Amino acid sequence: MSYALEVALPVNTPRGRLGYYRCRLGASLPTIAASVAQAEGANVPGSIPARANNPGDLELGDVGYGTLTAAGGNQITIFPDTATGEAALESQLSKMIYGGSSVYNPSMTLAEAGQLYSGSSTWAQNVGSALGVDPNTTTLGELADSAGGDASGTTDSFLQDTESSLGMAAGSSTAAYALLAIAALSLYFILS
Repeated sequence: MSYALEVALPVNTPRGRLGYYRCRLGASLPTIAASVAQAEGANVPGSIPARANNPGDLELGDVGYGTLTAAGGNQITIFPDTATGEAALESQLSKMIYGGSSVYNPSMTLAEAGQLYSGSSTWAQNVGSALGVDPNTTTLGELADSAGGDASGTTDSFLQDTESSLGMAAGSSTAAYALLAIAALSLYFILS
């Protein structure tokens, strides 16, 4: 099942003609994280991700609660609670899909990233299936698109995208475009 939704919003362009701003709204970062957690087996009682409060099986060393040894000798970080582990996974995924990682980059396919992340092609198949995407053709950058935009998620960056898509000079947006941006962001948060 795909979580993506594309919306076409009617707008008046600076030239006075009716145009459409298309924005893709879709899987939120928590939805992507939940797909990764499922692929890691975090929903299986007694599994290492469940026991370590670490749904992403992250190897960040001891953050004060120790580590658990997984298959292959990997040292899985133990977090104090599941919410902390989920936040760490979302932070890691954000770096991966928005280009803030020294290991992963947005042009990698989900399959390529999965091989690095888990050492297995099965991981990418499971995550891709949960998100409704083909792991062999979907890039991490495309996951960023489906997560609803850029890492900052600010109205300013949304307006810059709006200006660019409508052929407007940078910084020339009016109050109407500001309202468009706020309405679209509101719609995104309601749907996610």
